[in-house]
Amino acid sequence: MKKISYLATVLFCIIALNSCTNDEDDEKIDVLTPTDSTQVILEPTE
Repeated sequence: MKKISYLATVLFCIIALNSCTNDEDDEKIDVLTPTDSTQVILEPTE
């Protein structure tokens, strides 16, 4: 019974690790530096 639970745990871990992907297809990494300015976008309120 322990072997089955260990096998199930390993299987779920493999599935969890395979589901962690970057689907953005963006090869460029945007590195923020302290000198970068930020833009605040305010949504209109009704």
